[in-house]
Amino acid sequence: MIFIIGMYLYLLIASYIDIKEKRISIKYLIVGAILSFICLVLNMYIYGIDLYYLFALVPGLILIGLSYITHEKIGYADGCMILFLGPVIGTDMLILSATVAIVIAGIFSGILFVFKKATKDMTIPFLPFLSIGVGGIYASALLL
Repeated sequence: MIFIIGMYLYLLIASYIDIKEKRISIKYLIVGAILSFICLVLNMYIYGIDLYYLFALVPGLILIGLSYITHEKIGYADGCMILFLGPVIGTDMLILSATVAIVIAGIFSGILFVFKKATKDMTIPFLPFLSIGVGGIYASALLL
């Protein structure tokens, strides 16, 4: 649980940076990679080598690939963050969190578009929505 809390705090800080600067520095991404790698190794040490933890890397790798294909319409940092979250929160929680984040980002974008506060070419930071998704999923899991 300590890794989940630590990674969530890391995600909140990254969200703030994403809103403020519209980018995440490589140094900050390296910190996330190290945290995620430590969690992956500890999970494999404690629970044994399990494909579950390696499979948790797949959504992030797919998103990084989509970032390359779309010429960064999806940011590399978004893909990296999902890649880093995988070993920490697991595949099921990651997919739920990312789905919630995409839905909320879509609703937010739609509202901005309807009220003519955004254009088709405007970009919005995704990490704040991912923070809401992860926080919401874990909050609901704790309540159940």
